[in-house]
Amino acid sequence: MAGGGTAAAQLYNPATNAWKAAGSMSTARLDPAAALLPDGDVLVTGGNAAGGGAALASAELYDPATGKWTTTGSMTDARYGATATVLPDGTVLAAGGCSSCGNQPALSSAEVFNNGFWFPVHSMTQPRVFQTATALPGGSVLAAGGGPTYYAAGASTAEVFTPVVMSVNPASGPAGTQVTVTGSGLYAGETVTLYWDGLTVLGHVKTTATGSFRTTITIPQATAGAHVIAARGRHSFAGTNATFTVTG
Repeated sequence: MAGGGTAAAQLYNPATNAWKAAGSMSTARLDPAAALLPDGDVLVTGGNAAGGGAALASAELYDPATGKWTTTGSMTDARYGATATVLPDGTVLAAGGCSSCGNQPALSSAEVFNNGFWFPVHSMTQPRVFQTATALPGGSVLAAGGGPTYYAAGASTAEVFTPVVMSVNPASGPAGTQVTVTGSGLYAGETVTLYWDGLTVLGHVKTTATGSFRTTITIPQATAGAHVIAARGRHSFAGTNATFTVTG
């Protein structure tokens, strides 16, 4: 548990029915959003500054193995009353909330946290603050309710976010392997750039009318082990990663 207008955090042990201190965040936060990452770390994002200050864009990670907090990349938008939802690839979707709360419009924007960086993705169809977000079995996220402003009544509407999905086949092999890369969830007709370990451009491909793509790349010379193939849309800025293991 973290936030509540302070920087303090606590851990609850159900076996002993007891709480203990879990270090302090770098920033005091009121009602931040939090998500449990696949590696066991906890991502805490946004919230309101202590004492009723402005919404926060900053984020930090809690490592339960060390009991320490470290700052990570800040969101594009400051968000109070937002949601943070883990996607199937281990990235985190932050959506909605408000930056200038009060009677100002809430946010419809959304962004994805990936390895310390935030990337904008498709916006919701309407502004929402204090909405709910539920991860669905197929990997989509259901956003429901929330108000158009901080003081407004909650909406009865709901919508579904479909994340960018990508797969590689095969997923391992030596340098020079021909790999088929398929993906979906991007803008229709946009150019997608494929990267190797975030630096080397492997190629470009244009999506279909449904926002999907399929292409073949050649694995470059690289050290043995796991490497990242990333896809990023030129207009949507949406993207995702897949792992390829170089053998031999």
